[in-house]
Amino acid sequence: MVAGLYNMGQNRQLKREPKEEIITSKAQTEFDKADDGHISQGEVRKPPERTQEVLQEWEGVVERIEGDIFVARLRDMTADEVYPGEIAELPVADVSDNDRELLRVGAVFCMTVGCYVWADGRRERFGRVVFRRLPGWTASALGRARERARRITRFLIPE
Repeated sequence: MVAGLYNMGQNRQLKREPKEEIITSKAQTEFDKADDGHISQGEVRKPPERTQEVLQEWEGVVERIEGDIFVARLRDMTADEVYPGEIAELPVADVSDNDRELLRVGAVFCMTVGCYVWADGRRERFGRVVFRRLPGWTASALGRARERARRITRFLIPE
């Protein structure tokens, strides 16, 4: 099944294939009874297999929220060299509905820019912002962990 699109400003017809096609015809159901490999009624055809290639990744901390944008300090996670943090203004709309409640000053998130590579060679860019759901370490928790490590070290390696 091919759907037609018209290029703006031209009368030339472009063709594209839909990403998913749902088969619901009664005639198709009759073919399915013969078990000849046709898709059964209501079954969704799966899109071609794809892999994910990460091009750039940052860890960020929200500094402030200003209406429909938030300002964050980013640390490059893909660069081998150490660069100072970057400040970025990001649209709140880039945060998924599931993560919106986590968007607050001090929240830690991961921002990824990548590319899906389909089995037929097509490439599709994507960007993703995902907020950390686990709490970060506090100074007091780190202090307790260091003290416990010292006690365990003294126990295992007596002087």
